[in-house]
Amino acid sequence: MLINLTFVVTLSYLIGSISPGLIIGNLSKKIDIRKYGSGSTGATNVIRTCGLSWGILVFALDILKATIPIILTIILSQNGVGLLPIWSRPIVGIMVMVGHIWPIYTKFNGGKGIAVGLAVCFMLSPISGLAAIIIALPLIFITKYVSLGSIAGSISSGIVLCYLSTIGAQHHPSYCIFAVLGPALAILLHKSNIINLINGQERKFGDRTEITRQ
Repeated sequence: MLINLTFVVTLSYLIGSISPGLIIGNLSKKIDIRKYGSGSTGATNVIRTCGLSWGILVFALDILKATIPIILTIILSQNGVGLLPIWSRPIVGIMVMVGHIWPIYTKFNGGKGIAVGLAVCFMLSPISGLAAIIIALPLIFITKYVSLGSIAGSISSGIVLCYLSTIGAQHHPSYCIFAVLGPALAILLHKSNIINLINGQERKFGDRTEITRQ
C-alpha cells in the first residue's frame, strides 16, 4: 500500500505541474505568460493577457488535470479495492495543488491553485464545491475582484468540507486535511492581492494586460 501511495502522490504532483496557462500563452500569443500581469499561469492572468476564451480553456484544463488524479485515488481507495487508504484522497488533492502552484517543469513558478482547489473540493464533496461557487461568483460579479471571490470561496468550501467531515455525513474525517490546507494555500498565494485590496490597488476583472514585444 505504501508503494501504491507513493506512486499516486508523485503522479498527482507531476500531473498538477502541467501548466495549461503557460502552453496556451505560448500558442495564442507566443509569450511566456509568467512575464505579464500577475506572473501567474492561472486562468485569470490568461484572460487579462490572452483573452476570455483562452482563459476559459485554461480554467477547464486546470479542472481536468485536478479531477483525473482524484478520480483515480477514489477508485483505488474504495471498499473492495483497498489499494490505497481513504485518507490518501485529500493528500492527493493537496499534491495536485502543490504541483500547480510550484510546478517542477517550469522552475516552480505556476498558478494560485483556485481552479485546481475547486475541482478537488467538488470531487471530495460536491456540497463544498457548490458552497465555493455560491460565495465566489456573486462577490466577483458585484465587486469585479476575482481575488476576493477566490479567497472567500476557498474559505467557504473549506469550512463546509471540514464541517461535513466532522459530523461524518458520508465524508471521511481525513477530508479536513484538504479543508484546512487547501484554503491556507489559496490565502498564502493571494497575499499580494490581499495587500492590494486593502490599499485599493487591486485590478478588477476585465482589466487587460498590455503585451509589449521585447
